[in-house]
Amino acid sequence: MGGEMEQDYKEKSERNERSEKKTGERKEMIDIKINMIPFGQLEYGRLIGAVHISNDATGTRTKGNYRYKLVHKGRVYREGTIKGFPRQRKNVMWLLKMVLADALNE
Repeated sequence: MGGEMEQDYKEKSERNERSEKKTGERKEMIDIKINMIPFGQLEYGRLIGAVHISNDATGTRTKGNYRYKLVHKGRVYREGTIKGFPRQRKNVMWLLKMVLADALNE
């Protein structure tokens, strides 16, 4: 399964680069997949959700502004923005925490 995921990621990255060149729009910067793997059997695994985070290019070196989408079963579940993320002080796990808290109103 690892080889397939790497190939899928590579193909998606190449499509995003081509699209970005055409439209000038930035695509996902952070792409988190949530897979259901029943009883640990990879061959029965399926994608049940995802978190897509992209930089909106309006921040500074120290503060980042991001757009996000939470996807559940192929449909956008929540979307929003995170403004002023302290990117030099906090890591990606903090950004994910802020995204989930914002999306779930916590």
